[in-house]
Amino acid sequence: MKLKTTKLLKAMAVAAAMTATMISGVAYADNIRIAYTGYSTDQPFWVGVGEAAKNKAAELGVEFIDLTATQADAAAQKDAVDRALNMGVSGIIIGSVDNRAFGSSLDMAAKKGIPVVTVDTAIDHAHIKSLVQTDNLAAAALAGDYIVSQVKEGTVMILGSAPEYPHGTIDPIADLGQVALEHEVALHVDACLGGFILPWGEALGYEIPRFDFRLPGVTTISADSHKYGYAPKGSSVLA
Repeated sequence: MKLKTTKLLKAMAVAAAMTATMISGVAYADNIRIAYTGYSTDQPFWVGVGEAAKNKAAELGVEFIDLTATQADAAAQKDAVDRALNMGVSGIIIGSVDNRAFGSSLDMAAKKGIPVVTVDTAIDHAHIKSLVQTDNLAAAALAGDYIVSQVKEGTVMILGSAPEYPHGTIDPIADLGQVALEHEVALHVDACLGGFILPWGEALGYEIPRFDFRLPGVTTISADSHKYGYAPKGSSVLA
């Protein structure tokens, strides 16, 4: 039963992560109950993750209990896991807000023999049965191809980030510049965070990909002075 439950958790987690490999057409016991706690319900990505897991549970004929909080809250998420353990669920899926928050909860899950699978973010604990993630580089390539395919008549601008705010990654501005030139559209670089950081990083010898007017195709750049305490919140400069 535990092996079947673990396989079920992985199937649902894979569906939640929107990958192509899924376990389908498998019959499981009617009394299996799976608790899920995602990052939050105020982000479209995680809404999709929860819906995918819910749909997979329905396909497999098991009960799905969504305990996801409306906002990202590590303490609330740990409490959700503890509540799931007290419910005596068959398994738990976690899309963690803070992967350091679950130590005692996972110890209890191990003691009770309740398998746990994580989605998107790893949790360093011996009781975690599996981690399901998307290939972010491959996903980014697909997203880039999609953006290029949408540059059609009527498109006036492409927008890239240097870096994007949540994770600090820099879009391939040089490639976007070539696309902009080929389609004769503007390319704006959102350097609201990086505009006052990246040039100095480059000057100090760090390997910083070019993102500015040195690249063909870049037409405008924005940088936020308020992020550095130089001006009231909401102020930005545009070049």
